Amino acid sequence: MRLLSKLTILGLSSLLFCGAAPVFAAPAPNGWRLQQTSDEQGFLETTLTSTALRIDTEDCTLLILPPNYDMYLYNPKNKRYLQLPLEAFGMHTSRKKETAAKYTLTKAGDADICGVKATKYVSTNKLGQRCFEFWATKAFPVPDRLSDACAIFMSFSEMPPGYGLPLRAARINEKGGKFTHIRTKSIERAFVPPQTFSKPKNFTPVSNFVSLRTNGMNVPSPPPDALDYMRDPK
Repeated sequence: MRLLSKLTILGLSSLLFCGAAPVFAAPAPNGWRLQQTSDEQGFLETTLTSTALRIDTEDCTLLILPPNYDMYLYNPKNKRYLQLPLEAFGMHTSRKKETAAKYTLTKAGDADICGVKATKYVSTNKLGQRCFEFWATKAFPVPDRLSDACAIFMSFSEMPPGYGLPLRAARINEKGGKFTHIRTKSIERAFVPPQTFSKPKNFTPVSNFVSLRTNGMNVPSPPPDALDYMRDPK
């Protein structure tokens, strides 16, 4: 091949390489994405950072946001939302001692759940029957209030505050049958854009779960402990 032809080829190659669009590095991971399932709520997609949490279910979107870590529940079907402070759930917060008196909580070893170390706990009622079990982790660098709010959203009355983020939980009936509240199927590091935790616009605020799930009138909600008697063990 003649020298001129070689130089021409080299010149074209240089233009192609130098003229190519710049390649930008992917943003560094700043959070986690969890794929989870529930017998009650179906498929859940959980997005977590060190400051906030979002759970998307088939029916609603939950946001738990700083600084107070209130819960914001959004129903996309009727464009309504409900804001609840953590303190609204007396059974999980101010009534921690009463809850502890109803159940005996026992540590039942450690487990690896999708690459994350978690601790298993078993709740036993006053009759000595196992009634609840959960696996929680403190491997994620999140505030305790965020983890506690997540457990409250899942209705874990047998899981007191301070045990970390629940990755699995199941209720056990008298015959040993289990109702799975949450089961984590996968956990992966991810970049979570800030807008992931933006509050949806054009939603109407309501004051209770009935109004959130239906199109009915927004009536005042009963006290947060009005149905506590339904959770008392035999």
